[in-house]
Amino acid sequence: MRLKRGFSLFLACLLCSASAYSAERLSFKDKAPSSDILNAVSVSDNYDDWITSTIDLNNDGLPEKIIKSDRQSCNDKNGCQYIVMAQKGRNWIELGDIKAFNILVSDDRTYGIRDLLVYATPNNDFDFERHAWNPRTYRYEAQ
Repeated sequence: MRLKRGFSLFLACLLCSASAYSAERLSFKDKAPSSDILNAVSVSDNYDDWITSTIDLNNDGLPEKIIKSDRQSCNDKNGCQYIVMAQKGRNWIELGDIKAFNILVSDDRTYGIRDLLVYATPNNDFDFERHAWNPRTYRYEAQ
């Protein structure tokens, strides 16, 4: 009887549990992105005010870049500016410009491209907004 009750409780927890998200943390170990990337988004800041994370968002073998403002204004009070970039031919194009405290790359995909989990608060790991690829606008957009 006790084993049956334990199994029933396990089964109830399994069926009623909220879905978990698997996500990858961005690693901003590259310093300033190349000038051609920054020129593509017309940022007026010094090139040294940006750091870069490289990640393949669509498994095509060509890594995209997510650049992040590294200025003093980027902090736990204001969040940071993140810009998603991809290479198209010899040029770089902007796929999204997002203000956030943190961004994780989800294993979930929209149109074959990984979603972004955008955190709007500095201290809450559960309060995020999903940004997904929109092929009509050629940009990441909030869902």
